[in-house]
Amino acid sequence: MCIRDRPDSFGDLRVSRSLYLDSNRLSSLNESFGSIRVGRDLHLNDNLLSSLPDSFSGLQVGGAIYLHNNPVDAVPGRIATQIQAAGGKEATEEAGQAKEKEAAQ
Repeated sequence: MCIRDRPDSFGDLRVSRSLYLDSNRLSSLNESFGSIRVGRDLHLNDNLLSSLPDSFSGLQVGGAIYLHNNPVDAVPGRIATQIQAAGGKEATEEAGQAKEKEAAQ
């Protein structure tokens, strides 16, 4: 089963453990997605996400954010260090360096 409709109330979601949204053919996320609270890891692997909403930087995730096999170009703000992308640790380090560069400007 795939999630096709993502109502604005999706941002009201609170999960004490990990949230798995892998392989749902998601091509975009609502701005309200940034209000989701996840106690552990957020899994968004194997979707079609090429960008993330600005509100994504407001996510509260207790663990890592997994974006493997998504064509994401940029990661917003402070969550960059939590991202696990196709390159694993290297991608996370690159995202962290981009964040530091942005803060220095």
